[in-house]
Amino acid sequence: MKTVGAARLADLPPPPAGTTGWPWTEESAPLPDKMPDGSDWPRISIITPNYNYARYLETTIRSVLLQGYPNLEYIIQDDGSSDGSVDLIRRYEPHLAYWSTEPNSGQPAVINRGMRRSTGSILAYINSDDYYLPGAFEAVALHFHQHPEADLVYGRCWFVDENEQKIGDHLGRLSSLDEVLDLWDIWWCKRQIVQPESFWRRRIYETVGDFRTDLHIAFDYEYWCRMLTAGAVFQELNYATACFRFQPMQKTSNATRTAGEELAVVERWLWDKNVPLAAKRRRELQAQWFYHNCFLSTVENSMQRDESKLRRWTRVVFVCARHPQILAAPPFRTRLRTVMGL
Repeated sequence: MKTVGAARLADLPPPPAGTTGWPWTEESAPLPDKMPDGSDWPRISIITPNYNYARYLETTIRSVLLQGYPNLEYIIQDDGSSDGSVDLIRRYEPHLAYWSTEPNSGQPAVINRGMRRSTGSILAYINSDDYYLPGAFEAVALHFHQHPEADLVYGRCWFVDENEQKIGDHLGRLSSLDEVLDLWDIWWCKRQIVQPESFWRRRIYETVGDFRTDLHIAFDYEYWCRMLTAGAVFQELNYATACFRFQPMQKTSNATRTAGEELAVVERWLWDKNVPLAAKRRRELQAQWFYHNCFLSTVENSMQRDESKLRRWTRVVFVCARHPQILAAPPFRTRLRTVMGL
């Protein structure tokens, strides 16, 4: 597998007319051949899966290549695009360690193919509508070097709109399995890991293996759960490493499907006795799961059918009798107090 040295602006194809700034007319300064203590820079392997995202792909490619990082392995796995993506990738082929285009097989399978080809000690994937910020690879490599216990590092992530204008700033701030499994008070409360900000060591990849190909959206979320169950150490890096782009065609815009997949993933972990969770914490999370997956869905379905309040209350009582853990969920108790006027 070919390792790519630090590319300069002059080495890359000229940017499209009218584009300025990072990563079009600006670049990260090339890093010295050695780290500050004289060690070699660790090889970073980046995989980009792509399917018909030619509109955004060039931003992603240039944000990887213009990091000024001297030990880079960049792999692009196209999933059978028909929109000009392949022609764009070919323009950057001299700077890629490997690329291929194959019939559509789904995002997790495409990422897995790239991961299996990679040779770096630090791994990451970035989707072809997201992109890295200047100096990201240097900051990540130095953090891993200074913290040998770390298995996964996540930095700050900027939220940008379709036209790459910054609309938000995010830092996850979580480190344990029970925090990741807590969809309700942590993950869905803006403490989640946003995928493009994350980097992990090969040793944890070799422990947990591939992404699950049966998941459409939450395969990265399930991967973090598997890592933490295997004893991985997660650490935050207060450095803006990547941008997550909000755009109309992204899969995560389907909030209902995303939440449904995450709830299905969590169900397995919460009821598996081999998953290391304190008994009290497990009961708390199970109560939340029952409330959101059983109680709220029952109420919503009843309202969609335009059922009478009596029928709806009958259904709710039945659900609570069947799953009494719901009574321990804080939002259920709050809702009950409101209904009772307490």
